[in-house]
Amino acid sequence: RIIGHRTEVHRGAWFSYPGQEPSARTDFDGRARLEHFAWVAGDGRVSAVDLNVEHEDHVRFRDAGFPVDPDVVHEVTLERGGAVALTPWIGDASRAVADVRVNANWESKVGDGDWPVAPGGRRTPDAFPAGDHRLRVTHTASDGTRFYSDLVDFRVEAGGFVALLVELHPAVRFEGRLGPEVPRPVVGGVALLGVHALEADRGRSLGQQRETEIDADGQFVFEDVPAGAGQLVVLCEGWVVRKAPLLGGSDSGGLDETWPPVEVPGDGPHTIAMERTGTVEGTVRGPDGEPFAGASVNVNPNYRFW
Repeated sequence: RIIGHRTEVHRGAWFSYPGQEPSARTDFDGRARLEHFAWVAGDGRVSAVDLNVEHEDHVRFRDAGFPVDPDVVHEVTLERGGAVALTPWIGDASRAVADVRVNANWESKVGDGDWPVAPGGRRTPDAFPAGDHRLRVTHTASDGTRFYSDLVDFRVEAGGFVALLVELHPAVRFEGRLGPEVPRPVVGGVALLGVHALEADRGRSLGQQRETEIDADGQFVFEDVPAGAGQLVVLCEGWVVRKAPLLGGSDSGGLDETWPPVEVPGDGPHTIAMERTGTVEGTVRGPDGEPFAGASVNVNPNYRFW
């Protein structure tokens, strides 16, 4: 299946399709012909396509820049994967909860729709790439109660099988308030909470990120979040949360501090230490170099959870 394409003229641009994406099934020789409607587009010859190849017994192939030539037979090698069976449970490990959502790490190339219901829970075909992986399971009960698993780490071998018995826990509530250094009423307050695992191996972290407003008294609440280690980004007019030393020292871009770690739910409400922000001043000019009136300027915080 071809999801989009790039051209020789606009190498940095990606073009999607207005209608049905070109797709085909392979024959007994493993060959397929994709009738691409734009091998030569009006703005230049197509140089690469966003190609997706799937087979239930192999790892999904996806290349957003697969080089193409309409006169060449292209080869794609599918890797052997492993199968993963998942049994989520609440209260009684012998009773599986099948109505769940599974969020696996991006590198797995396995989405929630790739976990069909099976006896005892959910199971993927032999399509999980070999290597180390991580997932989290969520469930919403009929009364609206949310449940989360811990982050589950596991390893898959090519041609292997992994069985995961995963307990789900009720969601928790996280309460916070800005420190007394921030004058009341608080103006334009917003809090962002990232719940994840604070580990050196951040590449496999699956976080839950939420955003909520801060009221005029400096109070804020996050409902229905998973328990675990997290980080906070808190902002309001003139103030920002005080950063903390980066765990393990500087290892990315020379940064040596990060957003403060918190334990969710912890003993709330949490008092958040704040510090004054700086001021950004500038002049917007038009093509003639003169100050340009009526322009809209927005500044967003450059934040990232570690």
